[in-house]
Amino acid sequence: MDRNINQLEFNDTIIRPPNAGRSDTRRVVVDVNSSSRNYTFYNTPAEYTYYLNEPISNIIEIELSSMNMPDCLYNVNAYNNTLYFAQNVNVVSSYDKDGKAVRDNTGFFLQANMPKGNYKICISDATNTITADDFASNLVSALDSNLSTNFAMTLDVNTEKYSIEPTSVLSNNTSVLFYNTNGTETVDVNGNTASLQNKLLSNTIGDLVGMTRLYSPFIRGNVNTTNSSTTLTGQNTYFLTDLDYLQADDQISIVNADIGTPAVIETLQIASVDSDTQITLKSSTTPNLTRSNCELAPVVFRGDSLHNIYGDDVIYLHIEEFKKLNANKQGAQGAFCKINMNKGTVERIGGAINLKHFTNNHQKKLERINKLTISFRDVNGNVVDLNGREHNFTLVFNCHTHALGYNI
Repeated sequence: MDRNINQLEFNDTIIRPPNAGRSDTRRVVVDVNSSSRNYTFYNTPAEYTYYLNEPISNIIEIELSSMNMPDCLYNVNAYNNTLYFAQNVNVVSSYDKDGKAVRDNTGFFLQANMPKGNYKICISDATNTITADDFASNLVSALDSNLSTNFAMTLDVNTEKYSIEPTSVLSNNTSVLFYNTNGTETVDVNGNTASLQNKLLSNTIGDLVGMTRLYSPFIRGNVNTTNSSTTLTGQNTYFLTDLDYLQADDQISIVNADIGTPAVIETLQIASVDSDTQITLKSSTTPNLTRSNCELAPVVFRGDSLHNIYGDDVIYLHIEEFKKLNANKQGAQGAFCKINMNKGTVERIGGAINLKHFTNNHQKKLERINKLTISFRDVNGNVVDLNGREHNFTLVFNCHTHALGYNI
C-alpha cells in the first residue's frame, strides 16, 4: 500500500476509527401483537412475554405510537360481582375516630354472586323512564336465590342512585344490611405515610351499585327507643337528610352499639320522619325494648354515591422492562401508560419514557433488551379479562449510535 495515501480521504478503503466525541440516534419500530405469543405458556392476551426478533441496545427513549385495543371488557367481572349482605351483626369491639361502632361481621356475611357479563340500562329519551335494566334484574335474581324474601331494585333516573328493598315486611328480629367494606387496612400514602381506611371486601360489587369506601348500612348518630313507644329519638342524627328517601311503612332496623354486648336487632316500620332527631313509628310495630346508644339502619338500601354499572373505563399497560407511572394504587404503580377504553387510541396517558439524563459526559440508557414482559391490569392490580380478544400496539425506540452508524 502506498504510504503517501491520505487515509482520511480514502475511507472507502481504510476504515476510519469512530470519533469518540459524537453520537447520533436510530429509530427501531416494533409492532407487538398478542396473537404472536406462545399460547402454550401464555393462554391469556392480558399477560404474556413478547420476544423480539433481535435485541435492541442502548435505548434512550421509548414511545407508544399506536394501539389497537378492542372494546372487550365486561362491566361485571370476576373482581366485582359479589354483593355482600347480612341479617344480623357482630358485637361492637371499639369505636372509630368519628364515634361509629366497629364490628367484624365476617361470620355474618352472605353473598349474592352475579354472573359475569355486560349489563346495560335502557332509558327512553322521550319519557326519561327506564325501559330495561338487565343489571338490576340479574342482581335481584342473585339476591333472591339466597333468601326467602324477594327484592326489588329500582334506579332513580334523576339522581342516578339505586334502591334495593324487600318486597314484603321483614320479621321484627331480622334485617337485611348491605356492605362494601369490613375492618380496616393500612395504606401507604406517597411512600412515607401510613393511614387506616376501610378495607374493601373481596370482589365487591359495591362500586357498581353506588357504595364508596365510606358507605355504611347505618346512618349517622345514635338513637334511643322506649318499650311500646311510637317515638324514636336521635342524638347527633340527621334524619331529614339521611332518611329523605324513605316513605311511610318503610322499615328501619335498630341494634345496640355497646362494646362487648351481644347484638339484638329490632326491625320496625315508620309512620313519619318528623325532624332530624325524631321519628314516629307505626303503632303496630313499636319497640319491645328500652335502649340508648343504638345504631339505625334503613332496610331500604340507598348508596352514598351514583351508580357505576359500566365500571372503570381505564386499564393500565405494564411493560416490566419500562416502569414509569408513580402512583399509590397497585395497578397504576409502575405502569407504562394508562388507556381509556372508550376513547381507544385517542387517549393514552404516559405512553412515553425518556431515559436521557445527562450528568457530566454520562448519558443514561437501557443497555440491551430481547423481550417485553406485558400485562394489562385494573387499578387494583388485577390482570384484566380481555375475554380472549387479541390486541396490538406499536413501540418506537430511540437508540444511541455512533455518528457513522456504529452501534454503541
